[in-house]
Amino acid sequence: MNILLYNFVQFDDQGSPGGGVSVYLRNLVNELINQGHNVYFLSAGDRYDFFRKEPFLKFYSEGRLTRCIIYNSPFIAPSASSFHRPDIFTSNIEINSLADDLYKEIPEIDVFHFHNIEGLTFNFIENLRNIYKKSKFIFSVHNYNLLCMQVNLWYKNEKNCLDYSLGENCLNCVKYNDISLHERKVKFIQTFLKERIMNKSKFYNGFYSFLRIIFKKYRYLFNLKNNFFYDENSFNREGNSKKFEEFRLKNIYMCKEFFDEIICVSERTKEVLIKFGFSSENISVNYIGTKFYSNYKKTVLKGKFDDKITIGYLGYMRSDKGFDFFLDAIESMSIDLANKINIVVAAGYRDQDTLDRLETLKEKFEYLKLYNGYNHKNILNILESIDVGIIPVQWEDNLPQVAIELVSSGTPILTSDLGGASEIFSKDTKFIFKHNDVNDFYSKLEFLTSNPGNLSLFWRNQINIFSMDSHLNKLMINYYNC
Repeated sequence: MNILLYNFVQFDDQGSPGGGVSVYLRNLVNELINQGHNVYFLSAGDRYDFFRKEPFLKFYSEGRLTRCIIYNSPFIAPSASSFHRPDIFTSNIEINSLADDLYKEIPEIDVFHFHNIEGLTFNFIENLRNIYKKSKFIFSVHNYNLLCMQVNLWYKNEKNCLDYSLGENCLNCVKYNDISLHERKVKFIQTFLKERIMNKSKFYNGFYSFLRIIFKKYRYLFNLKNNFFYDENSFNREGNSKKFEEFRLKNIYMCKEFFDEIICVSERTKEVLIKFGFSSENISVNYIGTKFYSNYKKTVLKGKFDDKITIGYLGYMRSDKGFDFFLDAIESMSIDLANKINIVVAAGYRDQDTLDRLETLKEKFEYLKLYNGYNHKNILNILESIDVGIIPVQWEDNLPQVAIELVSSGTPILTSDLGGASEIFSKDTKFIFKHNDVNDFYSKLEFLTSNPGNLSLFWRNQINIFSMDSHLNKLMINYYNC
C-alpha cells in the first residue's frame, strides 16, 4: 500500500520534537516499511525558508520512504505557537494549492493517516479530500488539538478544562501575547541549522541539540517578558472568542465529513471527544503498540518489595503531568508514611527552586535519587530500583508513553483517574487515586506499603500492552475496511 502519515515534524527529527507521538511514529514507520509498504511522511508548520516567502512543498526520497515537507506554512506548529490565531487554521487558503502539488507528485495514495492538524489548515485538508476521492482518510487522536489550541485541555496552566464557554475561556488561557511572528523567525534559523549541520557528524548533532536548548530557554524568557492577560476593554472580546468556537466547530465537522475513521488511543479519549460534541458514528479505539512489548514478554514482573517501597516519577516537571502535585504530596507526607518509602525522580530539571525543594527532601527520605531526565538507553537501569511508577496526571492525558514503558518493563503503576493510563491495567481501583486529591494518593500508598505482596495484585488484571506488529494488524483493518 501507499500510505501517507502526517505530523507537524518529521518522525526522526533530532531531539524528538513531537514527544510521544514522534516516538510512536518512528516505530510505525519502521514497521510499515518492514512489511513492504511505501511510506510518505508529510510535515508542516516546522520548516521555514530564508529565501522563499511563499509556501512550497519539497520531496526527499529514501527507498520506500519519501519525506514530503511543507515550508512556510501560515499555521506555525506546534499550535501553542499560534495560540491566538485559530482563525489561520479555519480560514487561511495559502497552502491550498499544495494539495494539487502533492497529487502531481504522488497521485496514488491509498491511505492518509493524520496524527494531528498542527501546521495545516482546514481548507488544505478539505482540498486534499476532494482531490484524493478514492483514498481512505484516517485521524488518530493522540492529544486534544481538535478541541484545544493548547492541545491538552489544560486551563491557565492550572486545571483540567471542563468547559471552554464557547471560546470565552480560551481568551485568557495563556499568559502570553500572539507570538506566531516571533516563532516564525526562530524557525527560520532552526531550519537553516537543521538542514545544514544535522547528520554531518556526532559533533554537529550535539551542537544542534545544544542550540535547541538555547532556543527553548530563549522562548521561555521571551514569553515571560510578554506575560499578560487580555484587558476586558482592549479588544473585541466576542469576536475573538468566536475564533476559538469556530476552530472547535470546524474540527467537529471535519472529522465527521472528511475522515472515514477517527481512531482514539484510549477509551477515555473517545469519551472526551464525544462529550465535547464529536459524532460517535466513526470513532473507534486502537491502543498503540510499543517496541517495549518484547521487554514485557520476557521481563520479571515486580510483585513485592523488601524493606521499603520505591516509588518513581518519570517524565516532565510540568503541572499538567502532575509533577507539582507529586512534589507537594511528598513534601507534605507524614513521617510515618515517608519512613516506608524511597523516591526516584527522572525528569528534565525545570529550575533551581524545584531542585532545591527536591534536595531538601533528602533530609526527610532515607533514599531520594534524582536523574536529569531519561531516555531509552538508560530507562531500564533507572527502573531497576523502582517498585511502582507514579502517573499523577492532572489532565486527560490520552495514553502516556511513560505508563506504557513502565508496565512493559515489569513495573506496576499508580495513576490518577484522568486520561487513559488506568486502561493499561483494566482500571483496577486499587491502583487509581482521584486527581488532585492528596489524601486519596496517600491512602493508595498506605495500601501498597501495608503488605509487600499487595503489589502483585496489579498483575492479576488484564494488562493491555501490545506489540507494534499486533497494533499494525488492527490498523490494517482500518486501512482496508473503513
